[in-house]
Amino acid sequence: MSSVPKACLEQWYSHIRVLPTGEIAGIQRQMYTTGIFVGLDETGYRTRFCYGNYEDAMKALADWDGEGFPPGYWIKQKPENIRGPGSET
Repeated sequence: MSSVPKACLEQWYSHIRVLPTGEIAGIQRQMYTTGIFVGLDETGYRTRFCYGNYEDAMKALADWDGEGFPPGYWIKQKPENIRGPGSET
């Protein structure tokens, strides 16, 4: 994994996994959405994809290879502010 101990990551994220790209990703509930946080390391994360609910984020992370955009109806990619397919629903 990274130099961040898994126990530390698990305090903030669930379903932590190493993507085929080598980046670490995990899920975190937020106030109104659930995010897939990508590029986890000791300084934070590289990007996140916001989903409308926890179950959709979990399934997307499990099915995603880390290339391009994750599957499913994500709402927005932050901090890039890219609107996803779920922003239309």
